[in-house]
Amino acid sequence: MVGLSTTQGAVNRWLVSLGPLACASLLAGAARADAGWETAPATRRSGFHLGVEGGLALGAAQGYPDAHLDTSGFFTTSSGVGPAGTVWLGGALADAFNFGLGASLGSVTGGGKTSSATAFVFHLEGFPLFARGGALRDLGLFAEFGAGTVHVRSTDGAELGGGGGSMSLVGAGAFWEAWRVLGGHVALGPFAGFQYQVSDAVSREVALVGVRSAFYGGP
Repeated sequence: MVGLSTTQGAVNRWLVSLGPLACASLLAGAARADAGWETAPATRRSGFHLGVEGGLALGAAQGYPDAHLDTSGFFTTSSGVGPAGTVWLGGALADAFNFGLGASLGSVTGGGKTSSATAFVFHLEGFPLFARGGALRDLGLFAEFGAGTVHVRSTDGAELGGGGGSMSLVGAGAFWEAWRVLGGHVALGPFAGFQYQVSDAVSREVALVGVRSAFYGGP
């Protein structure tokens, strides 16, 4: 087996560059859908923006402890289900896109092992079908990238994978602001997404599903 330190290093660097490109693409799509957004008055979203996603993660992690990188006999895998969430704070630049800085965390447990992850993220959201009106104006896409850590541990707390090394993160998904309350300032609805984290020692991928809540300072 080719070690993660030799194969994942290139992937790690590629992911760092992929995140900004994905976010730029999302912004461009939203801007095309909301032509003239620079001067158009907001009707749905503007101002201060606070978002929270919470739900279940289903996924897996594989790799080595940082202290035993590529050492035969120390490779481990873990898969399962568990809680996950992301919170961010930023702004709604227009009806068609939001941005924010925040944190993501979660853990999945199965087979006597738990993989837990934390990361600081840049979170970007776009509403590419906003101009079509109706329910489509509340259908959004998100992209995020950042850095954090992953630990894979046994039920007795022994470190099996990851550890102190920094990991790159990229994520993407979709959501729907199905309900609005408090005069339209708070939006609620389902979301689904995917996150991938990687370092020289370990990689982790999870599918996410749950509820998204967002507060907007303006209409």
